[in-house]
Amino acid sequence: MVNRTKIEDKKSMGSWTWNSRLLNEKVIRLGEQDCWPSTNFAQTKHGPLFGVMKGTKRQMTQVCRILYRDWFNKDCEEQEISHGCGDKTCLNPDHWEVHDLKKHGPRPRPVKQATVTEIYKKKDWF
Repeated sequence: MVNRTKIEDKKSMGSWTWNSRLLNEKVIRLGEQDCWPSTNFAQTKHGPLFGVMKGTKRQMTQVCRILYRDWFNKDCEEQEISHGCGDKTCLNPDHWEVHDLKKHGPRPRPVKQATVTEIYKKKDWF
């Protein structure tokens, strides 16, 4: 496989390396208040992904984490990036909420509420 990435297109931070030009070409920027769609990226149930190098290994990682490094020149290894708009595929940095994991710990996840029917199906409580 031939690497066609130009040296000036590569950007690095810590052990992460990515093609900044290709990453930014895929971002569809709309208005400041609008959500920016991530339709040009690989999609999973956890959000959009982009191919990067971490150390010497290729891997897919969350687009918002690479964009955060690319746009703000800050590492987000110890941060969690959530979306205030509620759309985990949104790429608008004005909609991102960055939480420090060392200071606050991981945010609690919603717990699935059991229905009355599910509770009665469990007969071990009699």
